[in-house]
Amino acid sequence: MVLLTNCVITAVRGTWKTTSNLIGAVNNRAVIVRTQRTLPIFSRTLQHADRKVVRAPISVMYNVVADVDKYYEFIPYCTKSVVTSKTNKTAKAKLSIGFGPVQEHYNSTLVLNDPTYVKSICTEGKLFNLLDCTWKFAPGPQPDTCIVNFHIIFEFRSLMYTKLANMFFNEVVKKMVTSFESRAMAQQKKVDNVINDDVC
Repeated sequence: MVLLTNCVITAVRGTWKTTSNLIGAVNNRAVIVRTQRTLPIFSRTLQHADRKVVRAPISVMYNVVADVDKYYEFIPYCTKSVVTSKTNKTAKAKLSIGFGPVQEHYNSTLVLNDPTYVKSICTEGKLFNLLDCTWKFAPGPQPDTCIVNFHIIFEFRSLMYTKLANMFFNEVVKKMVTSFESRAMAQQKKVDNVINDDVC
């Protein structure tokens, strides 16, 4: 009996599917035995969702996220942030991100709905194939608190950056979300201090 094997590999929803055809001859008649198995593949698209209660009013949290001009002051790895145009409902900005000696730049378009919603989309740049970030805000369970729903999905153009992101993704995203939360709480503390000074 003579056996030959051919194998076809296809990508199916985040997995590699291998189809092997075992071809042989039994009693001078062709026999084909097909086997399949699914293998995981490396994903270039990453996403993260988070929901938490922040000790700051909804208006303060919204303003921190919508004020892109100030991102460079508190967001890790953000070295420059400039709003180039803005209306009540939309904004456009140019941002720079630094990873040690590497500096990358991209443009972002924002959709704004004060005070409940901010969405930013990368529209141009060499760094990302995809960058979509959504913030949703709702009143919190206690006075001067809010509920924050955050979702980010992105894909680097560079395979090297993608591999690094897979290693440190959760840590970097959590650090970024925490930076917004800390900024909002610091802003609210300033407001409280002013009120207390006026009362005194």
